[in-house]
This record gives sequence, structure tokens and C-alpha cells, in this order.
Amino acid sequence: DGALLDSRDVGNDGLAETVDNCAAAAVDDCTKLKNALQTDPVATGPSDSRFINKAYLGDIDGRVWRFDIGLDASNVPIFTTTNATKLYDDTTQHQPIFASMATVNVGTQQYIFFGTGSDLLPSSGVSQSYKLMGVLDNGATGTVTFNPILLKVDNSGSDEKVSAFPAVAGDIVFFTTTTTTPATPCTPPIAKLYALTFIGGAAYDTNADGKFDSKDSTLVTSIAGVRATAPFIVDQHLVFAAGGKVQMFGDQTAYNNGVGQAGVRILSWREVR
Repeated sequence: DGALLDSRDVGNDGLAETVDNCAAAAVDDCTKLKNALQTDPVATGPSDSRFINKAYLGDIDGRVWRFDIGLDASNVPIFTTTNATKLYDDTTQHQPIFASMATVNVGTQQYIFFGTGSDLLPSSGVSQSYKLMGVLDNGATGTVTFNPILLKVDNSGSDEKVSAFPAVAGDIVFFTTTTTTPATPCTPPIAKLYALTFIGGAAYDTNADGKFDSKDSTLVTSIAGVRATAPFIVDQHLVFAAGGKVQMFGDQTAYNNGVGQAGVRILSWREVR
């Protein structure tokens, strides 16, 4: 059985939760999402430590929060600050954060990566471009390290949305997205895989000119006719499902040399003809 050890309030809209109170609101009416902590939390701690001392969460109003964790005098886990720390706030578009985040500790620096929006949300009534986000936790505040903008979602042309949470391998963060064409709903979607550095640059020499610069693309591959799942890391490979297939990218000679994520480890494979 679980037990509530501690809790923190990250704010509310000031309205009592009733069935139809949104109908009386001139701006935040019943067509708007009410704020909530939607994402799964991601917990982390000091580098090279098995202990956690912080957790990150995103909300539907487009904010990222850090909850600091410690022990009281009886060694019971508690939140060590009165209020959660707000590291990011989309004050203009309030793009919702639905999927969980990825985080990595680089020395004393903690990076958080996430996408806004979701490919499970409809395109109708939307006119904005969702983002792939990187935020550096500075302690009291957060600094945006990158925010590449995806194809605009406006229920016409091509609408691109984040598929799920990202994955980090080494100094690269991977995102998957799904692109649809609402005007022609029978057209199959397109799955895309992006690879970025922690500050938003291209992670690979995509034009094979022997250097990394602005001419390289953060888009690694596009797969027509399918939707992508969340990416995950196995050994030195990036893996995600796309349609009825499992897509794998990485060093074809490297395997059996690391523990996989998400409870998955690929030990070997063979070509099936």
C-alpha cells in the first residue's frame, strides 16, 4: 500500500470545480483545458549517485516545476521547500506538456528535455506550432537552451505534433513526432526522428561534409505511413516502433555492452529474409 508523505500546491485558476462553471467564463471557457499536472514525474539526483533529491513535472498550462526532496529527522521523505520551483513558463501560448521528460546531469548542470502538445490531441481549433524544448535548471530559475519549432498545427496542410517523451544517449537528445494532413484524413501519417545536442544543434553530420554547423539538420529520418512511439536507448542504439515495425539506429557492430532502458535489453539479432 502507498502512503501520502508530503504534497505541494502549484497553483489553481481560482474557480470552484463545478460541472458548468466554465460556461460563465468569457476567456477560459469550456473549450479550454483546465490546468493539471499531467506528465509522469522524472526523478533525479547528484551525478554518480543512486539517491534522488529532485523531481520534475510539467503542467497543461505550459509550466515546468521542480520539487526538491529530502529526509526529515525521522528519515521520512519530504519536500524540502515550501513551494515548488517554476523553471519554465509559456506565458504567451500556454502550450500543454503531456508527455514525461528526460533529464541528464552534466557535472553540476541539470538539463531537462520535453515536448509540448501531443499527437493525440485534435487539430481543430488550434493555430500554433508546438516545440521541442531544452531547459537548464539554474537552481532558482531555468534557462531555455533550445526550442525548435515544428510544422504549424492549424487543421490545414501538414500538422506536426510530439509523439511522446524524449530519450537521452550520451550528449544527444532524441525526439519523435507525428505529421498528419487533417484536410486529407485518409493520408497516412509520417513519423519523424530528431536528434539534437543539449543546446539545440544538430547531433550528426547529416550532409557528410566532415563538420558540424548550421547546414546540418536535426531531422535524422522520416518514415512515411506510420506513427512513432517514444524512443528509448538499448546499448548503443536508438529504438522506437513505427507502425508494425521496430526501427533501430546506431552502431551495427556494438551490442551486449550496456543495460537498456524501459526494461528492455536487446542481446543480439539476426537478419530475417
